[in-house]
Parts: sequence; structure tokens; C-alpha cells
Amino acid sequence: MTPFWAQLRSLWHNPRARIVFWATIVGIVMGLSDLGMPLEEGLRNVRWWAYTRQADQQIIAVLQDDRTLDELGRSDVTRSNDADVLKALFAAGAKDVYFARSFSKRGLPEDDQRFLEMLKRHRGKVYLGATLGESSNRGNFAGALPLKMFREYAQPVSLLLRHRPLNLSVQIPFSSDSPIGHIPTASAQIAGVRRGSDELYYPDFSISAKSIPQLSYIDVLRGNTDPYQIRGKTVVIAPVGAAFSDQHRLPGQNVAVPGGIFHIVGAQTLKSVMPRDLGWSGALLITLLVVASGLRRGKVLDSRRLWMLVVLLGVAPFVLSYFSVQVSIAPALGLALVAIVRTRHLDRVEEASETNAGSGLPSVQALRNSPDLSTRILVALKIRNYGGIIGSFAEHVEAQLAKEIVRRIRISDESVLIYHEGDVRLAFVHTEHLRLVREPGGAAPDRSKRYSGGWHRDRPVLQLRHRFRIRPTAVRTRCKRHASGRRGCPQ
Repeated sequence: MTPFWAQLRSLWHNPRARIVFWATIVGIVMGLSDLGMPLEEGLRNVRWWAYTRQADQQIIAVLQDDRTLDELGRSDVTRSNDADVLKALFAAGAKDVYFARSFSKRGLPEDDQRFLEMLKRHRGKVYLGATLGESSNRGNFAGALPLKMFREYAQPVSLLLRHRPLNLSVQIPFSSDSPIGHIPTASAQIAGVRRGSDELYYPDFSISAKSIPQLSYIDVLRGNTDPYQIRGKTVVIAPVGAAFSDQHRLPGQNVAVPGGIFHIVGAQTLKSVMPRDLGWSGALLITLLVVASGLRRGKVLDSRRLWMLVVLLGVAPFVLSYFSVQVSIAPALGLALVAIVRTRHLDRVEEASETNAGSGLPSVQALRNSPDLSTRILVALKIRNYGGIIGSFAEHVEAQLAKEIVRRIRISDESVLIYHEGDVRLAFVHTEHLRLVREPGGAAPDRSKRYSGGWHRDRPVLQLRHRFRIRPTAVRTRCKRHASGRRGCPQ
């Protein structure tokens, strides 16, 4: 077996390495399958909600609202109404006008003719919306184009939006396919951006919809507006009445707005900065490096790595979102959560297995798991009647007994490392310190003599008396039968 495969096999035998491996698999699966998409979109909403921007006031929304329909006494406006509104807008100095609705169906001949004449008069300044139509199963395809006679004087623009699962967020394509080829979306056309139909972007939904200047369609139609509000600005005419069924929840703001508002927000986003989406792989890789750097016990969630994860998965997405850069962190969160929870559980299991429950001393398992090498001598001390002693008294007596034994062992060497397993103590000691010391005031025992420990039932701790036999590798105690025939240790 080559050294590389030997090291790889040794690494696989490390339970912490296996935890990180499977946590990485969880993160990759979440990223490839979009299992974390609802969480991701929810976090995006939180970031947009956390700070609010004001619209630049250069795009005005003219709304065909319920008040307009009530005063006109109709369920919809006519092409003649649209012609009159166009005339009023351009008379007030509007830069260009976008209709956020479809003109794929014919109206009354005289209404269509009036509207067509107005399009001829302002050729190249009016943009008509294109919607899905009957091609709703073809994805980003605007099948419902404006009538051909209108397209000769007005450019069609796509009004399509991509709603994410559970309607938690919305993306807008830069352009859409159509029966006449690629056509730009309304937002991209307003901002003067040209991209392919396979590219989408997240608008900056921190832009407050309430800060977008809004006028009622009926006020413009009747001339009840200030021309100063319109002069030199782009106008988007959008249906908003209940009869049009064009209300959508605006992410991050929890308000219902017409589809045209989405394109206004998108246009202002594109005019400010080109949005970018960094995806999920970068955040996952950096999180993996942070987690993998803490494979040792107690290191996966120490203060330094905790702050690194907070900055990476908490602060950085907010900062990037402020500059219209999106990053997906749900897969990285999944990796970090699985790795931290499983590693902390393993830490608790190992800590429990490496501590003697009765005495509180490190167990022999701790000695097996210790990577440190000692130049000291390992000495085993066995108390033959340890089980009987412990079984005759309350649980807390074992801890007191262990404390007394440790105290006596460390009298001559404070740095002794002591491990406890059953009735055996293992100690790392220097050769010159290989001896037991009696109670203060007594004579130090000689290595060549034998000593024994007598147990008094009316005393909470073992009284170590004479007759211990000290050997280089083991120290043992035994019970001595008294002259009266009664044993000094419990049966």
C-alpha cells in the first residue's frame, strides 16, 4: 500500500474526519438539489428587509387602479383612453412610456386606430408589454406579443417574471424568447442593458415600493397632474385594479404590488449596479475549510472558529447584498450544522468514556487516546479489595477514597499523571519518585518492606498502614487478618 493510500486510510479511521466528510456530502446535496431553497429565499428576504433604500424618482408608475375603473364606469380602459393618456404624458414632457400589459388582442376598430396614430406620432418612445399567453409551459417565452400593426411603431418588451418556490422571491430575466426572436424585458430596456434570455438577476428589493412616485391613470387622463412630476422621466403604466388580477407580493417588504413595479425596481437596480450571483459553492468550500481546521476535540466551535462562521454566514451575505451581490449560504449552513452537532456529540461521548464515573479521574481510555508520549515509567497500583470497599459504602465514598489515594501518590511528585480503571491506578512517575509516603509525621516506608492497608468501617477513607510491598512496575495492597481472626476489609 502506497503512503498516500495509507494516510488516506488512517484519516478515514478518524471519526471526526468521517463526520466532516458526510457533512460535506449533505451540503453538496443541498446545493445541487435546491433542498435548502426555501431557507435561502427566506434569508434573502431578511437581508432585503434589514435595510431600505429610496427610489431615484426617475421612473413614475401610472396605475390603472380601482378608482380609475369606477370613474370610467368600465371593467377595463379602452385603447382610446390609452391614446389620450399618451398624449397627456408626452405633452407634460415624458421621456418614454412603457405599458405593463399585453396588446395582443384587438379592440374596437376606432379605438385601435386612435392608439395607432398616437404610436406613429411618438415612434420609438412607446414600449408595449409581451406576456406568456398560451405558451405558459415553455418557460421564458413571451408568446403573447402586441399586434403586428402596433409593433411597427412600438417595440415589444417582455413582462415575464420568475417566481421562486413558495413565492418567497422573484428573479427577472434580461430578455425573453418570442415568436419574433429575443426581446428585452421592460427593466433591462429601461436600464439599457442587453443580456441573453438564459440569464436572470435578483432585483434589489430593499428599494421601497412606497418611495416610487405613483399617479392615478384617471388623473393623467383628465389632466389633474403637475407636469413637473413627469417632465424628463420614464413612465410605466401598470394595471393594479382588482379586475386585472395582477397583484404580487414584493419580497422583503410584504406588500402586494402590480407586476410593473417589479420592473421599476429591477430597472433601478440595473441602473445602479450590475447584480451578481456567486452561487453556493464558494461559501460551502470556505465553511468546509473552517470546520476541517477544528478536527481536534473541542476545537470545532471554539471562539475563533465561531466568529469566523458568524462573519462568513451572517455578516458577509448582508454586506454583499448591499452591493447587489447574492450568495447562497443554505448548503454551507447545512454543512456547518451537521459537523458541529455531530462533533460536539462525539466530544461528549469521548469525554464520558475517558472519565471514571466513580472517582472522576481519567480512565485508561484517555490514556489510549492520548497522542502524547511520556518518558516516565508507567506504574500500576492494584487494590485487591477495592470492589468490596466501594460496595459497602455510599457512592460518594469512592470519590473520597480516590482523592486520598491521589493525594498520597502525589506527595513526592506533584506532576504525576494518574488514570483509574476498576481497582487499578496507572501513574506516570519518575524513577526517583517511585515510593509511597505515609501520613505526615510518620516514617517514610522502605521499598524492601511489605505493607498492608487496613479498612476501618467507621472511617470514610482508607487508612494506608504498614506492609505495602513496592515493586518497580506495580504496587499492591492486601487485607491483613488480625490476631482476633476478624478481617480488616469487608467480605
